[in-house]
Amino acid sequence: MLEPLSNSQWTEQTARHLIARAGFDAPPQFVQKLHAMGLDQAVNSLVQFQERSRTVPQCAEPHSKERIEIFKKAKAASPEEREKMQKEVRRQMILELQEFQGWWLKQMVETTNPLQEKLALFWHGHFATSFDKVKAPHLLWTQNELFRNQGIGKFGDLLVAVSLDPAMLLYLDGNENRASHPNENFAREVMELFCLGEGHYSEKDVQEAARAFTGWKTRRLLGKAEFSKQDFDSGSKTILGKTAPFDAAQALQHIAAQPSCAEWICGKLWNYFASTPNPEAIASLSALFQKTEGDLKAVLLSLFKSEAFYSSKVLGQQIKSPIQWLIASIRLLERELPPPLVCVNLLTQLGQTPLRPPNVKGWDGGIAWVTTSNLLNRYNFAALLVEGVNIFKPQADKPMNEMTDDSALGRQSKLDKISNRLAQNLSPVSIDALFTAEERKNPKFLLEALQKRFLFSPLKNKDQVTLESYLSSQKELTPTTILHTIRLLMSTTQYQLT
Repeated sequence: MLEPLSNSQWTEQTARHLIARAGFDAPPQFVQKLHAMGLDQAVNSLVQFQERSRTVPQCAEPHSKERIEIFKKAKAASPEEREKMQKEVRRQMILELQEFQGWWLKQMVETTNPLQEKLALFWHGHFATSFDKVKAPHLLWTQNELFRNQGIGKFGDLLVAVSLDPAMLLYLDGNENRASHPNENFAREVMELFCLGEGHYSEKDVQEAARAFTGWKTRRLLGKAEFSKQDFDSGSKTILGKTAPFDAAQALQHIAAQPSCAEWICGKLWNYFASTPNPEAIASLSALFQKTEGDLKAVLLSLFKSEAFYSSKVLGQQIKSPIQWLIASIRLLERELPPPLVCVNLLTQLGQTPLRPPNVKGWDGGIAWVTTSNLLNRYNFAALLVEGVNIFKPQADKPMNEMTDDSALGRQSKLDKISNRLAQNLSPVSIDALFTAEERKNPKFLLEALQKRFLFSPLKNKDQVTLESYLSSQKELTPTTILHTIRLLMSTTQYQLT
């Protein structure tokens, strides 16, 4: 069992650490309220959240009757007319995807259940599924809701639900998995990436599990998965040492019950929320996972209350993902999100496009987030968020209608041109809402307030000197000066860490 954090160690800094890792950070006034609750109540308030009502994105419903009619007409149309119809449907779906992406980012900013959204993002990266192959925003929405609603229950139940989810069936070729010709793609990823890790299963286990997963397919137009008994292999299978006439749910629950699954999932959760390697902590969480039959809520309660989670090796040592960087920045700046397409373009250039992970492994994370190019983009985008400075510059000067869809340069330039137009109306943040009158007049007080709000650890000496020199060079602390100082602070190494 992990040693719990003592009451004397529960400070505003550890409270800030909790909300930054279990959510997307928060301004000082929220941290103070969280700290006042005490450790147990603070953690319980985040983990034992109550379901709340929320709006739904446009793509929440399956294809409209009008779109289904287009699909039907396209079958009988000429090649030219069919291509025209398909192009229009693709255009509509891209717009729905962008609206959905913006909707989800807004949920992350405004939610009263930050851990619910943080877990939805974790499972989205773990059970990676991309629009680029699924090509149906409403199916991704269904999966996104699944992560939100079942992401803190029993892991085995979540695994079964995700595996029989329409988007996952499409993404990992479940529609091609029949008794007469089993497709091993999904079975392999279940064992290697989703549950066990390399070295904990054999090639024969993959082949046998693939047989258990036969018979399921997605009805794309209806937006649901269906089971076909005639395509299911009902024979006996031997999976991970057990022989039985497994069906999909039985095979998945058997895989989820393996000790190596407990270690794999708890290792992933620890890495996501704590990041700093700790084999002892992972072993303790794995034992709890097995004892509770994969109860994710019990695992997270133990993790967030543990002394190990708040150790000096963990505090302020995690590199923010692009989504984490954007959402935390918006929450700390207490400003509105830019328009959805601007946010998506920004995140794409930073290396993490929601609902479009690069492959079935999801995003690598960690040091991969901070390439030289990505860091430069973070510094530039800080100007957009803080000062309202429009930094989007199209890479080509051709008219948009002359750029071909198969040109990466052309697509990016289109995005930049539209983002450039949308970002023109962004306003600077309100410094009156962020700082007291005294802080806005006194450079020393301002720098202290800036660090308290935005950073987890003190500025490095050279950064401290740079900011002090800049402030001392100004005749007075004008709003422009303060905004520029915030941007400079967001360009430091420390701001990239949480």
